[in-house]
Amino acid sequence: MKIVFFENSSQKGGSLQSLNLICKHLADEHSITRVFANYDKGEIEEPKNQKNVYVSRQTKRSHYLTAIFLKINSYLNFTIFVKLSQIFERKQVENFRKVIEDESPDLIVFNNPPHIDRQAIKAAEMIPAKKICHLRLSIFGSIYKEAYFKSLLDSNIHKYIANSHSIADNWAENWGLSENKIAVVHNSIDMDKTRGQSGTIENLVKDKTKTHVCCVGRVNDAKGQEFLINTFMEEKERLSDFTLTIIGDGRDAERLKSLVKNSDFEEQINLLGKLDKAKQFMHYFDVAVVPSKFEPFGNVVLEWMNFSVPVIATNSGGPAEIIANEIDGLLFEYGDRNSLVEALLRLKNDQHLYQTISVNALKKVENNFSESTFIDKLKAHYFT
Repeated sequence: MKIVFFENSSQKGGSLQSLNLICKHLADEHSITRVFANYDKGEIEEPKNQKNVYVSRQTKRSHYLTAIFLKINSYLNFTIFVKLSQIFERKQVENFRKVIEDESPDLIVFNNPPHIDRQAIKAAEMIPAKKICHLRLSIFGSIYKEAYFKSLLDSNIHKYIANSHSIADNWAENWGLSENKIAVVHNSIDMDKTRGQSGTIENLVKDKTKTHVCCVGRVNDAKGQEFLINTFMEEKERLSDFTLTIIGDGRDAERLKSLVKNSDFEEQINLLGKLDKAKQFMHYFDVAVVPSKFEPFGNVVLEWMNFSVPVIATNSGGPAEIIANEIDGLLFEYGDRNSLVEALLRLKNDQHLYQTISVNALKKVENNFSESTFIDKLKAHYFT
């Protein structure tokens, strides 16, 4: 079978990781073409038995004009503004259509939700292939949700695959997607346990009398790093035997660095920025915290569990579906600073609980989120 995957996200996060994992398992039996619209050649690995095609980015001018007219239409609901937006995105749609026509696929998979892969979905409108669309993000409003596009989705997308039940409910409620077209398949991860070496991190965790906490992820408001930092600052006495390391970069990184630098917490709180292959350094830490306001799924939760590091996560979205509270992790409500502190203290002071969670976490990843389980479920939706 010939399969074309569209990857239109500019962030090398869970979406790209999932695409790599899926294609790795399908490439031996199927012809795989991966179409990238926000990357240049050389940015993405060129895997064996797969073909990468790079479509030039939509120009900034046409992108902004498309967005402006659709934004106006979201308030006024005049068809003319949708038609004007189509003029400025026409070239990009044609670029995608040419790739599809050249490949003549039997199956087209849009690896990102409709508002991200919108132009690719439009390009595939007249193609008779089966079409699958992954739902990996929550959405509450979008300038791209016009009547024509909703009709296009209803008539062209055969199935949506959400990475959590909360995401499935979100799209059904806020975009009106048909619930009987949405399946839920929880993500898997690459379960490689390669342990990298870092002199910088070794120095940060050398004091074995302290409990070393880490948070890994893009640094922005939704991921909750500021809440985590403020918790350590405001609960300094209760958390005096802990250190906090944050790994990741993003739009709020500089502001958070200033927040820490202008305080007297620089020895206790460390912001390392982006580290390549950060997963390989997870083994250095005692506890992981995933403090997101909302996490669509949370691959990082599974990555920590794969290294038997106990995870404390907010009780929302994917983490609440992954973690059984007090069995293979601990959950708390976002914004509840006291609950977060109590969870940290419990893991420090109750070694039986710590060991139980460590062991059960690894077992859950192996039993419930293995690559084979994930791929078998996807195949059932892709090929039937």
